[in-house]
Amino acid sequence: MRLAHDLFRELNSQLDKAPASQLLRTRISVSAPRKALIAARVLLGTRGTTGRKPRMEVASR
Repeated sequence: MRLAHDLFRELNSQLDKAPASQLLRTRISVSAPRKALIAARVLLGTRGTTGRKPRMEVASR
């Protein structure tokens, strides 16, 4: 589940950066090497540097 989430997050990031004119004439996709990197990070349990703050862990009571 995490892999699908992270792949879609990467795709959405690329779509956000692309100008609208490019979206109409070019297919935007996550490259195979980038997919492999994301998959490796998921398998290793690391998040990498995405520029986002890490989620806060909820303390158990």
